[in-house]
Amino acid sequence: MSSEAPPQTGLLTTVVPYLPTYIHLLLAALLPIYTGAHASLRRPLNTLSPKQVKALRPSPGNLSEQEEDEDEEYETSAAPESLTATDAMMFPVTAGALLGGLYLIIKYLDDPTLLSRVLTWYFCAMGVFAVGKAFADILGVAVGYVFPHQFRDAQGKLLTAGFDSWTVEGSDDEITNPLPTIKLPKSLSPFVWSLRRKLCARWVLNYNFHGEATKKPFWIGDFIGPVIGAIVVGIYAAGGKHWIFTNMMGISFSYGAMQLLSPTTFPIATLLLGLLFFYDVFFVFYTPLMVTVATNLDVPIKLLFPRPGKTADGNAALAMLGLGDVVLPGILIAMALRWDLWRFYEIKRCVLLTAAKSGKGELSKEEEKSFKPRYTKATGLWGMLFWDSQAGGAFPKTYFNASMVGYIVGMITTLTVMHVFNHAQPALLYLVPGVLGSVWGTAFFMGEAKVMWNYSEEGEVDEEDKEKEEKKDGEGTAKVKGEVDQTILSLKIIRRPALGSKRQVVANPEPQEPESESEMEDAEEEEEEEEDEDGSITSGEVVENPESSAMWKTTMLD
Repeated sequence: MSSEAPPQTGLLTTVVPYLPTYIHLLLAALLPIYTGAHASLRRPLNTLSPKQVKALRPSPGNLSEQEEDEDEEYETSAAPESLTATDAMMFPVTAGALLGGLYLIIKYLDDPTLLSRVLTWYFCAMGVFAVGKAFADILGVAVGYVFPHQFRDAQGKLLTAGFDSWTVEGSDDEITNPLPTIKLPKSLSPFVWSLRRKLCARWVLNYNFHGEATKKPFWIGDFIGPVIGAIVVGIYAAGGKHWIFTNMMGISFSYGAMQLLSPTTFPIATLLLGLLFFYDVFFVFYTPLMVTVATNLDVPIKLLFPRPGKTADGNAALAMLGLGDVVLPGILIAMALRWDLWRFYEIKRCVLLTAAKSGKGELSKEEEKSFKPRYTKATGLWGMLFWDSQAGGAFPKTYFNASMVGYIVGMITTLTVMHVFNHAQPALLYLVPGVLGSVWGTAFFMGEAKVMWNYSEEGEVDEEDKEKEEKKDGEGTAKVKGEVDQTILSLKIIRRPALGSKRQVVANPEPQEPESESEMEDAEEEEEEEEDEDGSITSGEVVENPESSAMWKTTMLD
């Protein structure tokens, strides 16, 4: 719901002062939608799984560091929560019951301060993690810009980061300056390379509790993020709930929600938004519930924007946009982007099938399933594409761009109607036709409406996911009759060095003459001097696989 319309003193005279407010509102709504949609991307099921990619290789050792990192990320990633048709139908019913309950509590209490305080503490607790996750992702993008794994110089040569130097494509030259374009003093280079290794390193926590094994990837940003989240929430709670910190929390909630929810299919998404269209219209135009709850509860589930004028108590006036007007159209826009990614690889898959059929003739269904394109990571690429425009991962975003245009048109229409009629508007009244119309209109124009109707993000269970579940279910069972595994808790942390920071030496060095005792002592002293403070691999070490940097195991017996 978009509310707080301007006083009507003359349309032309009031539009110009409100333009900064409306532009601010539009940009604040688009930010979590755009970033959240891209963060929700994951490997579509019409591409090769990491296990299938490895099977096609001559040997596992041929996998690059980047491929190993992508495989680990896939194995530890979690799929979004899929909504069913029943969920879509129950959503407005549940929301209406909750809205009615809050309205009755506000009327019964007479003073909603206590209710606002309880809800504020709840959303503040959730806000620490939401803001922390958003900040960690922002930091990850910043690290990608400052410390890229690869970049191209002015001559178009590709440079790849190593342990403490850049290797030049097609040349034996090495560049020790740690930043792509900024020349640093040589005295600072070791510190900057060490900082890069710390920020780009990744860890994986293997956690086993009562036989339930899970993997959780993390990096240094996952520790810094919650600290920043606690600071933001603390300033919000102690500083009078300033609109800037309210918006930081609201944008973070929206950003996270679009990664956690999926409508599963476009018909379900259409059903959900269609029902919420009538829900929003009914509760804004025909009941006082929506406006009363939104204006009386001071909780961070809305976006606020300064506007001209003062309130009755002399405070600065604020325009308001509910998070539902961002998240609900946003999950369809995010799905449109994932559909674009699926389309991109489906076209590649069809090309592979056509080529295979032209050479072998008709293929069985099992053979057709094996013809899939290789997936290239599509998230976290902004820094890489900035430094290397030829890097892979980019794909056409036809439906995503169309849905974004539909959302912008719907929001502009909302603001225009609100300004003209001087009345709070149900934003979904204009956003739902804009987003649904743009997505389905594009599908009919492209001749892909039937394919899009049948598209599902749940689909068939990925074989690798099925094997992971079977392996997980089998862990912790007795291997010998009468034997019982009584391990209660097992923790293991695996450190993955930054891409390119592994020191490589000859796998089978030629035998050398034995060194004298004095030479051996000198060599040991040199190795101690080379040891890095951050625990990274030194020039005398070889790491072919990540090793555990720490492991704890607790066994409790009954």
